[in-house]
Amino acid sequence: MSHYLLTKLRLAKDGQITEVAVRKLSPDPQGLSALGVGPEQQTTSAVLAGWIEAGDSVYIGERNDSSGAFEIGDEVRTSRRRDGLESCNVDGARTKALLSLPRLS
Repeated sequence: MSHYLLTKLRLAKDGQITEVAVRKLSPDPQGLSALGVGPEQQTTSAVLAGWIEAGDSVYIGERNDSSGAFEIGDEVRTSRRRDGLESCNVDGARTKALLSLPRLS
């Protein structure tokens, strides 16, 4: 099972997420408490949804302007209709965090 940060997205004219930028998280060899953040890679929202359905964990990742470090936010899951992505908080309630991410250029 892998863990990813979703950092950017691209929306179609109808508001559906079409492409995303993700960074893979990996445990630091010094211990599990520290995570390494891999390079940004782009993929489609359908591929990311497949990773989630297969058991991978995806979280909103925003870079802190002052420290440069990534902050892990809400969880990303497939939408209830299974045709898109949505974000949710620790209680499982849907949030708007996903749509507040920067856009892919």
